[in-house]
Amino acid sequence: MSARVHDVKEGDTLSKIAKHYKVPLSQLVTINHLRNPNKLDVNQKIMIDKGDVLGLRILVLDMDRNPIESLAYHLEFGGKVIKGKTGPDGLSGMVMTETPAHQVRILVERLDKSFKEAGVVISGYRNKLVTLISPSIKVEAKTQPHPNVKTGKLPNPKAPTKPAFDPAAKQAPTLQKKKLGPAATPSKTVDGKPLTKVEGDIPELDLFLGTYVGGELAQKDIDAAAAEL
Repeated sequence: MSARVHDVKEGDTLSKIAKHYKVPLSQLVTINHLRNPNKLDVNQKIMIDKGDVLGLRILVLDMDRNPIESLAYHLEFGGKVIKGKTGPDGLSGMVMTETPAHQVRILVERLDKSFKEAGVVISGYRNKLVTLISPSIKVEAKTQPHPNVKTGKLPNPKAPTKPAFDPAAKQAPTLQKKKLGPAATPSKTVDGKPLTKVEGDIPELDLFLGTYVGGELAQKDIDAAAAEL
């Protein structure tokens, strides 16, 4: 649904506009940052609904830019605390502040269930999306007992292990996967030791028409691609 915006015409007053749209006069003053509500200019645009101006959402991604689902968060502003969890797309619900001047403190849950501050933003006069990128990758997996180690002992960290994947082998791109992001699969090594395979997503690169050979992108490559687009 598009935002409701009123274009001021000759003879308009803020009270007339508020009455026409059936909203409080104080709401129009607040969300439009009107220092003098008695002075409107012809063709001035007046936003009508708080939801089109004071909305805020957060998007939480891991270091590989995958959405982090079910992460508990707190949004604190104006003496209120809004609690929630991110959805499958890493998004929070839309939160409406009371005034554009409100500072919104964003807290996210740690592994030990405590909360840490991830950032502070000003509500401002436009809806905004705040993106938080974690320095880690979240993987859901279970630890398994080591078959060759006695209870209370730790396995030898220097013992040779065989990689689950051949790093030199070409991996196929991720296709038709319902849920993107790293996935953990329980498995075993050739000698029966527990192993968890963590597989990420590999993008399909057909858009390069067979010219992509891997490696780092230089700034000149980025500039050239931007110019072509």
